[in-house]
Parts: sequence; C-alpha cells; structure tokens
Amino acid sequence: MRTKKWGCVSRDLIIAVSETASDNTPIVVFVDRLTKMVHLAACKTTIETQAFAKMLRHEVTRSHEVPYEFVTESRHESSMPHG
Repeated sequence: MRTKKWGCVSRDLIIAVSETASDNTPIVVFVDRLTKMVHLAACKTTIETQAFAKMLRHEVTRSHEVPYEFVTESRHESSMPHG
C-alpha cells in the first residue's frame, strides 16, 4: 500500500507536441502514484540515461525525497534505494 507522497513514481511520454524554441518535442510526465500529482518536463526526441536521471533529479527529487519505487508502462522496472 502506498502511504508516502512521491515514494512511488511512474513516468510516461507524450510525443505528439509542437517543437519548442529549444528543439524539444516530447514531454516526460512524472506521476506520484499516491496523489496523482505530476511534474512535466520537455526533452529531446532521444534522451540518454544520464540526461534522464538528471531530469528526474531536477523535476522530482529537488522538491521531494528520492522515490523508493519507479514504475514504467504498468510494470515494476527497478527499485531505487531509499535514504
């Protein structure tokens, strides 16, 4: 049972949007699975793992603690260390 805000985070991509001045087209959506609150971030069509981790840190962990669970596409992908 989820009891901690931003303890379990899912992500999704919205790809059919207009290009921004920074050449960003997709939007990454980070969702708190308890409250359904979201953080949105524009990104490039291709994004490397390090850039994605930096985006997650900037959009989620700067305002909330590090999630203990990260879910993608309705299945558990990895557990993040909590601490």
